[in-house]
Amino acid sequence: MDIKKKIWRLISTYDSIVIFRHVGPDGDAYGSQMGLKHLILGNFPKKQVLTVGKPDAHWEEFFGPVDREVSDETIQNSLAIVLDTANKARVDDQRFRKAKRMIKIDHHVFVESFRGQAEWVDTSYIATCEMIAALAIDLKLSINAEAAAKLYAGLVTDSGRFLYDSTSPSTLRMAATLLESGAEMNQIYDFLYRQEERIVRFKGYLQLNFSITPNGVAYFKNTPEILNKFQMEGEQAGVLVNSMSGVIGTHMHVLFSQTSTGKVKVDFRSKKIAVNEIAKKYGGGGHKLASGALVDNWDVVDFILEDLDRLCAEQGNA
Repeated sequence: MDIKKKIWRLISTYDSIVIFRHVGPDGDAYGSQMGLKHLILGNFPKKQVLTVGKPDAHWEEFFGPVDREVSDETIQNSLAIVLDTANKARVDDQRFRKAKRMIKIDHHVFVESFRGQAEWVDTSYIATCEMIAALAIDLKLSINAEAAAKLYAGLVTDSGRFLYDSTSPSTLRMAATLLESGAEMNQIYDFLYRQEERIVRFKGYLQLNFSITPNGVAYFKNTPEILNKFQMEGEQAGVLVNSMSGVIGTHMHVLFSQTSTGKVKVDFRSKKIAVNEIAKKYGGGGHKLASGALVDNWDVVDFILEDLDRLCAEQGNA
């Protein structure tokens, strides 16, 4: 059976569904989670569809809130759908393991099987939102405006506004279908480009103070002092990693941000040199040119920079 049909058949079987995504969510994580929720409700209005994970005030402003109180009993009696997450450890809310049945949908490089009833992993898609849109289009499902807006927003963010190399003709066709289904492009871009004054000033500070290793790694360390100065949280600061992009003579740019738990969130971005293996080495993962990790302390950060600089020295002129 085609994997999309198998997934939709499982969804149609369960009255209660709980949708999970990864820690430190980005636009694709929220977009696929909320987009799928509204896609299901648009086709099965009587189902209970819940979303879980640590709330993020920035993304919830557009995508809407996750459900704050979902009991263990509810999850145990539900179908769990895990989106945009390659490995179990990065799932935000580990109770997905308690669910009666499980589906995994992800566009990252395969890391491990979740041993669910259906697993759809395909790196040819630029975003998990694109996969959800493909499922809806190929199965001729009803796509309401709410689902279309969420999926379009996630598709836009994970494709770098359709600028990343892996943007394909299919990506743009998906985007066109979502616009035709009711996504309002201007409303979405207004949200994505709107910034608080503190964010603008923080971005300026970052651009004035980032460093570059000898072989072309641009990097910045968000210490607690810096984060406090600009009233930022380490979990949120990663969205500014591309403030260092496009610098002549650099091959990649990396942002290190201390989180509220004391650990350091690492956001890797690269022009051409693959960084996902370095991310995996330090417990993270992601795309070839855009990955993330969460490490224990700043001592580990120095080892990461050494590995990245060595990688640039070996492959920078290739």
